[in-house]
Amino acid sequence: MKHFVMTISDKGGSGKSVVARLLADFYAANDVAPTLVDGDGEVGQLLKFYGKRDDSGKLSGVQKPGDGVLAFALHGGKTDREKIATVLDHGSELVLCDFPAAGLTVLEQTQDAFGFLDDIKSEGYKPVFVNPITPFAASMRTVKRMTQLGGPDCEYIVFRNEQFTEGGEDWIVWNGSEDGSIKPSSGKKFLADVGGIELDLPRLRSGAMALIDEFNLTFEAACGDQRMPRYHRKYVQLWRKACHERLETIKTRIGVKA
Repeated sequence: MKHFVMTISDKGGSGKSVVARLLADFYAANDVAPTLVDGDGEVGQLLKFYGKRDDSGKLSGVQKPGDGVLAFALHGGKTDREKIATVLDHGSELVLCDFPAAGLTVLEQTQDAFGFLDDIKSEGYKPVFVNPITPFAASMRTVKRMTQLGGPDCEYIVFRNEQFTEGGEDWIVWNGSEDGSIKPSSGKKFLADVGGIELDLPRLRSGAMALIDEFNLTFEAACGDQRMPRYHRKYVQLWRKACHERLETIKTRIGVKA
């Protein structure tokens, strides 16, 4: 079956685009070439880090499936949102789409307007929702909404972003308390009801991530780029390895053959 993977959240700062870049990195490491789609138009991170560039280093004006990143301004008008459906015409076995901030609301709008999610399914794709969350309730509310939007015939993967935590106790609003005085988030129950998966997204030193962004590096490139101090390269190497180990456990769910 074909897979249409969507990194999605309705709360800014959850790590959505980092997860999209991590998925792109994992696909490349497994010799898988998905159609990459950025829903943030010309300012999107997936386009910035994986878009095709010319000899001068500028993003090329022509981005093609499998050779760059297709960009759509999903926060634009209705016509801009409708254009996302053209991705389905390319017939790719695997699509990775990084939705913009408030992406779940955008997906709800495209579904209401022209049945985009229905079209994904009718074209033989398994929709895969990848939702990074932080320990705050506003972030977790997305989980229940996305399972209700997609229904039982989709895949759901939640990444608990450890960038904002000091350990498991910080997830008390998500997991509930051991004594039962605080109930688990309703999103956790809805995720379990549809057979969804929870994974933790390991923490990466902020300085290392800042340099990756400054030098416009993929995570693979950052592991060996000499502009990165040795200790930061090591942080990235260990973080990338840990992330790939987690993704390896769900690779068939995200379109990588066993």
